[in-house]
Amino acid sequence: MKRIFLSTFLCKILVLTSCTDLERDLGSSINKETSLGLVDARQLVDANYTVLRGFATQDLIFALQEHSSDEVIGPTRGGDWDDNGVWRVLHQHTWANDNNFILNTFNDLSGGVFRSIEALEIAEGQERGEALFLQAWFIFYINDLFGQVPFRENLDSLGDVPVTLKGEEAVNFIISNLEEAITLLPETSNISRANKTTARAFLAKVLLNKAVYADEDRIPPFSFDNTDLNKIVSLCDEVINTGLFSLETGINYYDNFAPENGQISSELIFTQANTRGEPGGNVASRYLMTLHYNQNPGGWNGFTTIADFYNKFEDNDVRKGGVDYPGLTDVSGLKAGFLIGQQYDVDGNPLQDRNGNPLVFTLESPIISEGPTLETSGYEA
Repeated sequence: MKRIFLSTFLCKILVLTSCTDLERDLGSSINKETSLGLVDARQLVDANYTVLRGFATQDLIFALQEHSSDEVIGPTRGGDWDDNGVWRVLHQHTWANDNNFILNTFNDLSGGVFRSIEALEIAEGQERGEALFLQAWFIFYINDLFGQVPFRENLDSLGDVPVTLKGEEAVNFIISNLEEAITLLPETSNISRANKTTARAFLAKVLLNKAVYADEDRIPPFSFDNTDLNKIVSLCDEVINTGLFSLETGINYYDNFAPENGQISSELIFTQANTRGEPGGNVASRYLMTLHYNQNPGGWNGFTTIADFYNKFEDNDVRKGGVDYPGLTDVSGLKAGFLIGQQYDVDGNPLQDRNGNPLVFTLESPIISEGPTLETSGYEA
């Protein structure tokens, strides 16, 4: 009976008060100026560097740039890697507008642009330079992949439809960002943070592609401006004249992909920091996505390349693979570069696939593998 009485009592209260005008006095309010005052520019800029982790995974920018080309293919091997054909459609250029890789990549890069705009609301000096560089970086890749960039200059009217940057307008906006960034950034050799050298190198890349991006249909022939070409030469000279960078040769080429990141390579200009014990991108996907389950480390038996791409490398090119790399081959038995033919463990014992067949990677790489080469078709990159 107590429960019935209590329920009835509450109902009466609700009936009596339901027609009363309620004026809420929250006692406080917050606006854009107040909210931005809760953080400093350095916090916002540093948070934006974390968006770069999307470049290290196998299912965002890498998927769109590589699987849609002749460099990488994600073959279906039995029950592995079919995933309802999401990898296959990228390689065959048959994707639909609901492809998750495309949607997630667009959202990830757009998040970087948003964070850049947020930082630029309050950033000054070096922090402003870094925010401009990162904004240019994310807009460059949105423009490269999608051909148009939704953009807001500020966060005052998030409900309004953004402007859309296309063609020459988009590339000129990127260039203006980088040119201002160069005037604000420091001269430093920290290659995991934007500095004058990284901005100059990136600006050279943008100018090198300007004729393509300025052409809205991107159909050749393209008209390259001599002023832009001369500027590219000047920017590259400035980068080289720092004395900090040079091309790695021979086996040292693979220092570019070492876990230490830019600490041992003289070739890297801008990288994501890879520090033991600290959060980073999914860098491990770069080898897990190709290695077989029975290799060390055990991979996902996934991506490979195609014969035409592999055959573009000359036989004496160190990038063609099959070379010993210190700290890798002597630890796991793996070779650097393309993995070709019979694979071995660290003691030189030949490896097998899950069915007991020799683990021999072949040049043939059909989009759907079957038969005795089900797990071994295609050279692993």
